[in-house]
Amino acid sequence: MDISKLAAVLLAAALPIMSVMPSGGAAVVRAAEDTSVTAEEETAPAAQAEPAVTTAAPVTTAAPKTASAAATTAAPQTTKAAVTTAAPKTASAAATTAAPKTTKAAATTAAPKTTKAAATTAAPKTTKAVPAATENITTTVTTTVTTTTTVPVTTLPPERSLTPVFKYFDKNLINSRITVKIPEDSSAVLNVTFDSPECTSEPYYKTDIKGGETVAFELEGYDNNDPMTDFRQYKVSVRITGGQNKGSCTFEQVFGVEDKNDHPDTFLTRNYIFAIDDKESLDMTTTEEKGNDVFVYAHLNALLKGDVNSDGMVDSNDASMVLEEYSRLSTGGDGVFGDKEKSVGDVNGDGIIDSNDASAILEYYASISTGGKPTW
Repeated sequence: MDISKLAAVLLAAALPIMSVMPSGGAAVVRAAEDTSVTAEEETAPAAQAEPAVTTAAPVTTAAPKTASAAATTAAPQTTKAAVTTAAPKTASAAATTAAPKTTKAAATTAAPKTTKAAATTAAPKTTKAVPAATENITTTVTTTVTTTTTVPVTTLPPERSLTPVFKYFDKNLINSRITVKIPEDSSAVLNVTFDSPECTSEPYYKTDIKGGETVAFELEGYDNNDPMTDFRQYKVSVRITGGQNKGSCTFEQVFGVEDKNDHPDTFLTRNYIFAIDDKESLDMTTTEEKGNDVFVYAHLNALLKGDVNSDGMVDSNDASMVLEEYSRLSTGGDGVFGDKEKSVGDVNGDGIIDSNDASAILEYYASISTGGKPTW
């Protein structure tokens, strides 16, 4: 057969095959490459598939190789891309990341921190707070008890009510209440008398008063409108003894009490409060009235010149004591005067007790007795 004819026959046979193969081959190549692109990148492989078909078309003898290459290439690439990329990465990421992180965070953080905070902080603080509160309460109670125990309470005895010695005392006529209080370092004798048309210096109350004691007594009220036929004058006399020199003096006060039947709302209250001081005065007592209170100051701590016997007065008794002391000393005997008696008996200040002092005391007494105000 002629070679030219053989070539024409082969070409005629090849053309139908080539017209079909490019279209099918391209479809296979595109399908395989599209599957690969889905797993990795969606757009890049599509552009590479067209040149592969275009290059294979001019080659007549390469038709079988193209089909074989397409078949060989498409299947493996699709399988490897799907298996290698998708499954291992997803599974590994999920297994490695999710489970370990969640488990460790829960175990490590939550349980230990909560347990330690509760055990360490709460219990010890509560236990320490209780003793502190108990100590504070104990201190407060102790202070309160001490304060209650030392509440100021008067050390003076309560008032002692006196019973009258006047046998005709009528309680229905009472219209006055009197109290007498003397200091701790003293004692006193109380005498209450009254004068009336029927009697003079009639005993009414009489008692001894101890140091720091207060006595109370009541007086009857009388009209006193007629000083000749209907009256009563009370005299309260207190002779107090005490002070540094153990001296004595007498306080007296005279007053009347109105009849409550004739003069309603005239109830009389009077409180005599005695004190001892060292004021030098011709009068051994000084008084100060403030409302119902009469403050009586007895100058028993003062050294009254000439008052050798400390009775609050300078009189012939003091002059006699000075003469007796002078007589003992003049005959070589021992004197009995103490420092106080020597101080007040030596009225002329020459350092000795003698007849001159006795004479000066008698002169002083004579002046006082006649209403004079003598000085030494």
